[in-house]
Amino acid sequence: MLSIGERLRTARERVGMTQQQLADRSGFHVVSVSNWENDVKPPKLNTLERLADALGVNVSELMNGESREDRVLKLYEMDEYGILRPVVGGDVELWGRITMLTEEDKVELSALISKKLRQWEAEDEK
Repeated sequence: MLSIGERLRTARERVGMTQQQLADRSGFHVVSVSNWENDVKPPKLNTLERLADALGVNVSELMNGESREDRVLKLYEMDEYGILRPVVGGDVELWGRITMLTEEDKVELSALISKKLRQWEAEDEK
């Protein structure tokens, strides 16, 4: 399992930021960012919140490595026809799973479904 520092570095690199850019956007010194990424000193929760905001990720992604997209996608799988289906059970179970999502997760799910639909429409036009 990755450390918080490793997850911080991964998130920063994924968005194409340097340590200096992250430091500037979050209001910290670049040496602090380096120390956190190298697990010299763990960041406090309020620090993680500022870093997550600067990176455009959820704090839980930095703390435990699970993004909103990961949490939402666990609810669905792609069938052999490319259709998103609930992982287990039918509509009743799916509704129960959806109602357990946070509002933020519901927005993320809606965006993921819209994105996938646009991809399929683009493929159909080819």
